[in-house]
Amino acid sequence: MSLPTCLRFGVMVSLFGLLTLALAAQEVDYDQDQYNAYMAAMKAAEEASSAAAQADALLDYAKANPELSLVKYVYGKYTELMRGYHSAGKHQDVVTMGTKLLEHQPDDLNALLFTADSAFRVQDFEKAAKYGEQIPEQNRTPGLVYLLAISNQKSNNTEAFVRYGEMVLANLEAKDYLPGHLDIATGIRGYYVGKNSNKVTEYSRKLIAALNEAATPQGISDSDWRKYTRGELAVSYVLLGQGAVQNQNWSEAVANYSKALNYTGDRDIRSEALYHIGMGRFRQNRYDSAMEAFAQGAVLRGASNAQACRGQLEYLYKLTHNGSTAGIEEYIARVTGG
Repeated sequence: MSLPTCLRFGVMVSLFGLLTLALAAQEVDYDQDQYNAYMAAMKAAEEASSAAAQADALLDYAKANPELSLVKYVYGKYTELMRGYHSAGKHQDVVTMGTKLLEHQPDDLNALLFTADSAFRVQDFEKAAKYGEQIPEQNRTPGLVYLLAISNQKSNNTEAFVRYGEMVLANLEAKDYLPGHLDIATGIRGYYVGKNSNKVTEYSRKLIAALNEAATPQGISDSDWRKYTRGELAVSYVLLGQGAVQNQNWSEAVANYSKALNYTGDRDIRSEALYHIGMGRFRQNRYDSAMEAFAQGAVLRGASNAQACRGQLEYLYKLTHNGSTAGIEEYIARVTGG
């Protein structure tokens, strides 16, 4: 049954009264001139020919009228423009607008997010790091932490790069490494060389596991990828070998340096590996094997450890040949196939 006409009219009057009260409660804190200026600023932003001009049109109004409620709509329009440029891939325009806004509103989260991301995309790594680090930790996604690691690396902020890089790799499985992750691991390991041997070992093992899982990335030829991975594997095994030598773990030293030989033709690396393989076998009382390694290293003329290999070879040869080096050249030729 429908309400009587008089009752319906009473309900309508009551609702109208509530609406009137609600509108009255929302105080208008601007006059007609200020509203007209607001509309003019919004129109100017729409018609401006550049992102910088759009930013100036909106910010000039916001700076001149900071207390007005209309300013929130100005900032809303500003964010809308930045989002549009970002979606369209116009990242330099995003950086232009974001930089201007953040000078005035340094805690604007949307501006920080858009500006950091777009600065990274246009390779303005200093700005990407600057604004990315101003984003509160609770708002930092894994992608943002990756951005911070790379941006600080490219900006030569080494300490920050290592801090964020370790966060990126902390829970990443070997199968999930991408080329950027390999670069981060290599950079972190390089930072720790000479500072923390345990970290060098940790990241060398991470790299070995990741490189053995990695497929050739798009845009890189199989031959170039093979050259890269073999080089990195060689360096990783050499560093593991060096750590084992420092710890007097000769079995580990021999094993890792032997693996390094499988991945490189670099004469300096090979001579270092052969020298330490020889020393490891000597410490294990495997004199024949030690002499063979020293002989192979000695023929790498001009390599960093060639003379050291020759010296150790002569020492062991004399021990097993009554103090004489007679026939040593023939021995070397036989061992090396020379």
